[in-house]
Order: sequence, then C-alpha cells, then structure tokens
Amino acid sequence: MLPVALRHQYPDGRAVRQFAKFEGVPHDTRMYMDSSSWIPDPLVDYLKETGDFDILEKEEGFLNPETGRVEDDLKATIYEHAFRGVTALYEHRGLYGLCRIGHGDWNDALSRIGGEKGVSVWLSCACVYQCKLMAELAEFLGRGDDAAAFRRVAAEMTERINAHGWDGKWYIRGFTKKGIKIGSNESEEGKLFLNAQTWAVYSGVASPERGKQCMDEVDKHLYSKYGLHLLWPSYSKPDDDIGYVTRVYKGIKENGSIFCEPCTARITRR
Repeated sequence: MLPVALRHQYPDGRAVRQFAKFEGVPHDTRMYMDSSSWIPDPLVDYLKETGDFDILEKEEGFLNPETGRVEDDLKATIYEHAFRGVTALYEHRGLYGLCRIGHGDWNDALSRIGGEKGVSVWLSCACVYQCKLMAELAEFLGRGDDAAAFRRVAAEMTERINAHGWDGKWYIRGFTKKGIKIGSNESEEGKLFLNAQTWAVYSGVASPERGKQCMDEVDKHLYSKYGLHLLWPSYSKPDDDIGYVTRVYKGIKENGSIFCEPCTARITRR
C-alpha cells in the first residue's frame, strides 16, 4: 500500500490528506501539513521487518496538483519520495522557523491557525523524528551526504523548538497566524496539549530535565483512570483564530477527549 499512497504525493513532497481509490471520486486535498511526515515511519519499519531494500528503487509517479490525477511523466524512487516528504516539512516553515501547520496537522480540529505565520510545535517535533529516521536509513544505504543533511535539520529544528516552543513547564502547541501562542500557560483555555509533550520526548527534542518536567505536568493535568485527555482545560468559547476544536462540546473529539493513539506514548512510563 505504501507505493500506492506515495503516488498521491505532490512533486514538492507534500501529500494529500486522503486519496480516493475510484475514478471520479475527489481526493481530500486540504493541505494538512503532517501528511508527508508519516512516510518514513512505515517505510523504515517495513525495511526492518522484511529486509526488502529493493522497494527503495521502485519508481512511482506523483499527483498533479492542477489535474488531481496521478501522472507518470515525472517519477521518483520510493527513497526519493520519502526524502521529498521530509524535506517539504523543513521547506514550509513559518514563524520562528517552525513547521507550518497549513489546514491542520494530527489534530484535525486546529483548523484555523494556518496562514503564513501559523506553525505547529508538534509537527516540528515530528519533523525532527522523521529526519532522524531518514538519517539512519541514509547512513545504512551509504548516502553519507543525505544522512548529514538530515541530522543538520534535526539539530536546527530541535534548537528552534526549545528556543520558541518551551513555555517554562511544558511545550506549547503552536502559534496562530496572528503569532499568538496556543497551548501555553498564558492561554485562557487549552493551556496544555498532550501530543506536544509526548513527541518532544519521543523525538529527543526535550532534554531529560525538560522531558521529566513536561511529563509531570501531563500526569498532573491530563491523566485520568480512563486515559490521557488531549488537552487541558477544554475550550468553552469559539475562537476562529484556533478553529473547530473550540466549537465542539468540552470533552468531545479533540476538545479534551481521550484518544487511544496518543495515550500509548505515555503508557510505558506509568
């Protein structure tokens, strides 16, 4: 399925949020900028599990952003697709050099913070993690220049996240298009977001000291006997600079509910 998915990547490395299998059904082309960040993970896992390195030389086309069709006049290897996907995260940066969120990221409901300035600290952490995976892969393949380039980007983004994304006790979730922090102790609501903390630790962005501190705050504010809430406190007032997350009931969907996926990043520590 990975080669099929990669056919729905744009030549510049970005990818659609969802693609339709059947002719005539439209793709979801809203630019959720995390879409390309998920390419290295399954690719590296597949390689480690199967040893099928021949797949890296398989060529696939790209999605034409104007026609919405997969075209084979421009092709690239699977390795190059992954390379372009991670590079796109770095090349599309906004405020403070952090990754632009576009229409949203993993948290679909952060739907209005994009624009030229709107950035995601979580996505920036994901960029670091994926760069490290690509560096590991490139090193194994003997592509030393690629490995060094990915490590430089990981180091640069780590520095930027810690300089602009650390809020004193935890990592903020991002900045709106107006340059306003979200997921900050300064925020009236939505002060603390789970994924920004787990991925700061997961990616190695957080130092051991900051990692312990932000996870202690997760335990303090987000932990419950049913799992970990996505954010605290839930939004109660619509905010069109943040998006849909502020318009659903408290504790529903991304507005402070419990999702299984991000909880797994915390279970091992408990």
